[in-house]
Amino acid sequence: MVGIFILGVFIICIMLDIVILKLKNIEHPAFDEKITNEILRLLNFTVDIPTEIFFSKAHSWVQKNRYGYVKIGIDDFLVKTFGKFQITNFAEVKKEIKKGDTIFEISANKKLIQISSPINGRVKAINENIVNKIITNPYSEWGILLEPINYKNDIKKLFKNNDTVLWMKEELSKFKNFLKVNLDKASVAGPTMYDGGSVMEGIISFLYEKEIKDYKNQFLKL
Repeated sequence: MVGIFILGVFIICIMLDIVILKLKNIEHPAFDEKITNEILRLLNFTVDIPTEIFFSKAHSWVQKNRYGYVKIGIDDFLVKTFGKFQITNFAEVKKEIKKGDTIFEISANKKLIQISSPINGRVKAINENIVNKIITNPYSEWGILLEPINYKNDIKKLFKNNDTVLWMKEELSKFKNFLKVNLDKASVAGPTMYDGGSVMEGIISFLYEKEIKDYKNQFLKL
């Protein structure tokens, strides 16, 4: 059975309520810095990390199959922060891909993010089973299959096992700070992110383009 690491990260929920009130010029007691910090300390979500796959700095994962081809998909951090998404605009089959090239895009709440290949290779296939479907399990619903080029060298710069855990902890801490800065700007696309009074996962897809661009620069660069 695959081991799963469950990591906790502090994340803002009530800050969204604060931002919406701020847009309406209504004061809220949580604007007090001490209260805001306490909210950041208490609220959290979890991220799953399977142990048998490699992870890239751009939050994609890599797994070689028994035939020598490499599946590439999106990690749970991206699902939890950007939202449940569809994979669209795949690279063409047989196209040669260099590390850093766009292999597909993900779409959530009408927002698009380009995903870069963490390795060099040639597109063998795309996963037809996920076309026009919402991704619900990021580690089984891969996006693209590559015939790798120089695989052994490429994976040297990827994370696995304990290295993944340490890196993910850093990413989660950085994400908390990212949210604090960007939500304080009150640049949130309205109250539609609310669901029964609680904040839905995928907060990034509810920010405006400027903040999403900052998110890409901070979390999706190889």
